[in-house]
Amino acid sequence: MATNRTRRTRGRRELPCSAEVWGFLTDNPLQSGDEGFNAFARFVYSGLGDDRPGYRSRLREVWEQHREAVLAWWVGRHPGTRPRCWWRYDALPGQDAPPRRQQTAYLKRHGLLTAEELEWLASHPEALQPEPV
Repeated sequence: MATNRTRRTRGRRELPCSAEVWGFLTDNPLQSGDEGFNAFARFVYSGLGDDRPGYRSRLREVWEQHREAVLAWWVGRHPGTRPRCWWRYDALPGQDAPPRRQQTAYLKRHGLLTAEELEWLASHPEALQPEPV
C-alpha cells in the first residue's frame, strides 16, 4: 500500500549561498585547483572585468549579505569565537584576530558575545583562561 510520505533529512538546511561561498565564509579551506576553489574564484571575480583589486569589496559584499546566517551557524558550533571574515570586516578598527583561545576573552571584554555565548560561558569558564605557554 502506497503512502504519501515526504522524505526528510535530519539536521540539513538549505545553505543561503553556494557551498563554495559558504565554505569561505565559515573558514573551510579551499585549495587552489579544487573545483570548489575554481567555482569560488569565478564567483568572486565575476563582473569585475580587469578590476582584480575589486575582489576585496566583492568579498565584503558577500560577507555583509550572509553575515547573520554565518554568525548564527558559527556561534552554535564555535561559541566565544568568530570566523576570519568577522575579524576582517566587523571587529573594532585595527584589531587583528587574536589566537582562537584568546578570542572569548576579547569578545567578552568588548561586550560582543551573544546571549547564547554568555550562557555557554557560564558553564565553560575555562574559555576565559589565558593560553598556556
